[in-house]
Amino acid sequence: MTRTESRPARGTNARTLRMTIRSAGLATFVQYAMSFVLAPVVLAQAGVGIFGAWATISSILAVGALADAGLKLEVSRRVAEAAGRDDDDAVHEAVHHGTTLLMAIAGGATLVGVLVAPLIRAFAFPNGIPGFGAGEVDLILRLTFVLLGCSLLADGYFAVLRGLQRGDVETNARMVGLVVGTATTVVGIELGWSLWALLAGAAATDLTAIALQGLGARRVIPGLRFRLVPLRSALGRGMVALSGMALVSQISDVIDSQWDKVMLSRYVGSGAVAGFQIGSMLALQAKALAVLPAVPLVVAVAELRRRDPERARHILRVLGAATFVIGAVTLSTVVVFAPSFLHLWLGRRLPSAVTSARLFAVAIACNLFAAPLAYRALGESRHRITAISSGANIGVNAILSYVLTVTIGLRGPLYGSIAGNAIGTLILFVLLRRALGSEWEAPSWRAPLVGVVAAMVGLSVGTERITSWPVLIVVAGLFALAVGVVAARVERLPVRDLIRRRLASVA
Repeated sequence: MTRTESRPARGTNARTLRMTIRSAGLATFVQYAMSFVLAPVVLAQAGVGIFGAWATISSILAVGALADAGLKLEVSRRVAEAAGRDDDDAVHEAVHHGTTLLMAIAGGATLVGVLVAPLIRAFAFPNGIPGFGAGEVDLILRLTFVLLGCSLLADGYFAVLRGLQRGDVETNARMVGLVVGTATTVVGIELGWSLWALLAGAAATDLTAIALQGLGARRVIPGLRFRLVPLRSALGRGMVALSGMALVSQISDVIDSQWDKVMLSRYVGSGAVAGFQIGSMLALQAKALAVLPAVPLVVAVAELRRRDPERARHILRVLGAATFVIGAVTLSTVVVFAPSFLHLWLGRRLPSAVTSARLFAVAIACNLFAAPLAYRALGESRHRITAISSGANIGVNAILSYVLTVTIGLRGPLYGSIAGNAIGTLILFVLLRRALGSEWEAPSWRAPLVGVVAAMVGLSVGTERITSWPVLIVVAGLFALAVGVVAARVERLPVRDLIRRRLASVA
């Protein structure tokens, strides 16, 4: 038995790409399903105020996850480069050094969070949370930070899976964890635990995912163990420098949705946060589907850019086109059918959720247009370019979201997100074109244009009047199919070949 045959599939090839994209797609649908079950239960049993309060508290987990300083991404990139050289020792070294840095960061983030919990509560909930005293809210916040610290450390260690193009192991673990967490929350809500049920569900989700990732990592890379090692100063500085720029690239995604919840909670109220959370969730789920083909790009580019650059460019072109096609389908469908879907799903009219879904879809479209090139830049260690682009997005978004939330309410952070993403995307294109020179290839505009036209046509025919699930499913399905066929055709995406060859034509 050869060395290749004796170990599990890893590295960029048809099999690992297929597993990664398939698991990410299934996980996205499971996430849709769990949200479909959970939101109405929480709204009906606990109320809009508790739903909005938890949306604000859970944003702490999303914002706090940035405390990894981009190390998760940098660890996976370094692992991919080492795997491209077939250097297992370098793979282990990247993981051990990243884990050691993250131990310090996670511990510091947890300690700071525990200490400043009363300040966070006073800022985010100036009027308190109905049914909860200040001390109880502080305890929930502190436990949230403890959960965050555990999650940070685990995410950094298991970045080795993405670096070996085995993100499917991580995704499958999170998918199972989400099912366990949702069940825990529903049971807790029915037992009257209120906000505590949502915290228990989050804990069950993370702990299940960590346990399953641990089992998966032992199969994929049996010799790897959790270790803390002395940091060589030069390596540590280099890892922190590059991961710090990667951090800026990640912050813009969080500012788009999580910071906005905190602003709305403080200046508008938990009811506005509930509408924003539900609407933005629809748009973010659409983005999650669209970005599926792009998931392996950072690792593929890092692994192949020196060993087989032509193959790396081919993967980038095909998976980039697939991202635009799926984005055109999902985002236009959200824009057109959000009113009828939300009414049937929640059993009530929630205009704030419809507004949030539609405007946030526009912001995500701007972001998605830049996604394949941003992944390429990160895979090629052009972190500075993505950091500058994301920094512009963050600055515009944060300032406008604050100013407009105070002045016009719910629409304020949504307009801020649109402006920030549009400017960030434009700057990314300008800088990357200058850096790549003759290698620059502008992203295709054809599929995005199909999505825009389809959304405009759909909005003009009154789909918000649909009042039954069968009609909605049929009409939305036909709409999505038509948009997908046209978008794939104009992008010349070889859909049949991709299906028949199981991604062999890509890898």
